Amino acid sequence: MLHPITPTIYFYHIPKTAGRAYLQQELNTVAKGHAFVDQHPPDTKIVTFLRCPVDRFLSCYYMFTTTYKDDPRQDHIEQRRLIKESPLATLDFILSTSFDIDSLQVPAHMSTQYRWHRTLRPEDTIYRSFAEYKKGSAQIAKFKSDRVGVSLEPYLPQIREKVGIVYAKDYEYFASIPQAAGYLSEWA
Repeated sequence: MLHPITPTIYFYHIPKTAGRAYLQQELNTVAKGHAFVDQHPPDTKIVTFLRCPVDRFLSCYYMFTTTYKDDPRQDHIEQRRLIKESPLATLDFILSTSFDIDSLQVPAHMSTQYRWHRTLRPEDTIYRSFAEYKKGSAQIAKFKSDRVGVSLEPYLPQIREKVGIVYAKDYEYFASIPQAAGYLSEWA
């Protein structure tokens, strides 16, 4: 979903990339959900955050096993069907079934960031770092989670490897965009 910053600059709210915090803190507005942008509006710039796929996947996993584990919204029910007893088991399930997470028929939290970005014109997109924004965001600090930090996640090397396969489109696509490629070093 696009949110106006100025008449020619919009913020694109992509799930699990600081959208809600940015809207509340920077634009003093409330997030109203997510929607794919079918086409990059002419004569506009779009601001968006890029988040490490490993961190984003883990954030989704824990969101669906805690905060939204009983949420009745259809898009959440559809995504929770992928969730297994652990993050690693979830990735194993996705890989063993050859499930394409971008095939979810809803604006999905678990979709690749590529799915959300593919209709944007990279030359008119302003990429920002989720990790950098998180460091200085008082709003993100308000979001509470019982989740362990990524570096303490059990089986992290295996999770990184499998996220690299499931979310390969993110790594490949953003590496091909000079304005975004620099953020991939944060994803290591």
